[in-house]
Amino acid sequence: MQKSSNREHFLSFNCVNSRVDQVTCGASHGSVLGTVLFLIYVNGLSKCLLQAILFADDATVYMSSRNLSCPIKTINEEVAILSDWFNSINLSLNISKSNYITCSQKHQHCENNISIDGHQISHKSSVKFQGVIVDQYLSWEDHSKYCKTKIISALFVLKSSRKFISEETAKMLDYILIYSRLNYGILL
Repeated sequence: MQKSSNREHFLSFNCVNSRVDQVTCGASHGSVLGTVLFLIYVNGLSKCLLQAILFADDATVYMSSRNLSCPIKTINEEVAILSDWFNSINLSLNISKSNYITCSQKHQHCENNISIDGHQISHKSSVKFQGVIVDQYLSWEDHSKYCKTKIISALFVLKSSRKFISEETAKMLDYILIYSRLNYGILL
């Protein structure tokens, strides 16, 4: 693979240009090289004990255990390895966006301390994962409330625009705004 050299970049916004800087690492957005490098980068995640789900620039890692008092030591060790791995390939881990959830159907709560590079990761009772809100008891209550709010807003839009649009357009909007939202979680 040939390394690009002497590349520069700058930002232009409202006819104002930033200073020109040398690109020291990375690949151009949308380039074939960028896609290949990303695949090489994420290939290393398979060496981690934690399971990984990747989507665009998000990485979700998880681990399951029958015992809630659990694998916290293992998780902290694996997260440290993951952090080192990210650093070694010049990727950054946004700790302020990092959080964790402990899921159990038995309504047990297990407060654990997970940290990355000495920074405490916040424990959440629910998280949004690929557009679906998952709560710690896997009840889907939070996600149902979220969907209900979105669907009520969509119904208001449909009702308000009904006199200005055709029946065919109304059906399309219904499919886009309501049906797709109801169907999405089922597909996951």
